[in-house]
Amino acid sequence: MMLFNKKMSGSVTLHGLTEEQCQLLDTMWHFETEEEIMDWKSELCLQQRQVADSLLLCVLLEHLDKFASKTEDYNDAREVLQKYTLR
Repeated sequence: MMLFNKKMSGSVTLHGLTEEQCQLLDTMWHFETEEEIMDWKSELCLQQRQVADSLLLCVLLEHLDKFASKTEDYNDAREVLQKYTLR
């Protein structure tokens, strides 16, 4: 599963990052494949690896949030939810 993809449309902004977190993101951004990221993470200490994982998830969630905010067609979700409404 690809968690980090330069081809994701748009940019994201993460606020309140430390200098170390910014450096980790800058390093991650230079990799072309998930395999390169995984190899790099395996060389990190446990604490840095956990921070890198958290940052990857933050980037992914920000992209998903932007995608979801652009989606206007919720018909499938409404159909599923209607099955659980009281009548």
